[in-house]
Amino acid sequence: MQRRTVYCESCGSAIFNEARFCGHCGAAIGANPPVRSASRELAASESKIIFITHPAALPIGIGYIFSGLLALAITAAFAYIGLPFKAALLTSVLVMLPVVLRHLRRNMTIYKLTDSAIEVNEGLFIRRRRVIPLRSISQVTISQSIGEWLLGIGDVIVENAEDRSRAIALRKISRPRDLAEMILREQRHWR
Repeated sequence: MQRRTVYCESCGSAIFNEARFCGHCGAAIGANPPVRSASRELAASESKIIFITHPAALPIGIGYIFSGLLALAITAAFAYIGLPFKAALLTSVLVMLPVVLRHLRRNMTIYKLTDSAIEVNEGLFIRRRRVIPLRSISQVTISQSIGEWLLGIGDVIVENAEDRSRAIALRKISRPRDLAEMILREQRHWR
């Protein structure tokens, strides 16, 4: 028997036609649930992208400046006391390594808002994708330290109404207030 994908009328989660209850929300599935055609499934998966962004690059740039200055100071100190250049080079690389890894992690983190969901793709060695449908968002919060506020960056925390433990944090975003307003504007279409 071929499995056909259908969607729960209560929560919109994908289920299979032989299921009697939705595995996500537990709603009873009718005896003959409507089946979406392939063209309708394709159209539903093609959401309009509102924005795609990464965490702000400014903290990474500041990290490069400080670690570069520290590496120069270490090299000068090693030369002054007569240690070999290889030791200074190795120490300088070790000082720069955390900033380089943070930069790679930043480039591998993608925040995407579509007209139906907010999505976070992240991970340097292990990729992880988290999605919250806009209809499930209960709260959008902005979190900034004083330093972040001065730099114009911050975190946008999006809480899931269905499962509060599955909140998504969009970390170190430039202009977090504008981003939060975009999310709330798109969410209004689902209410």
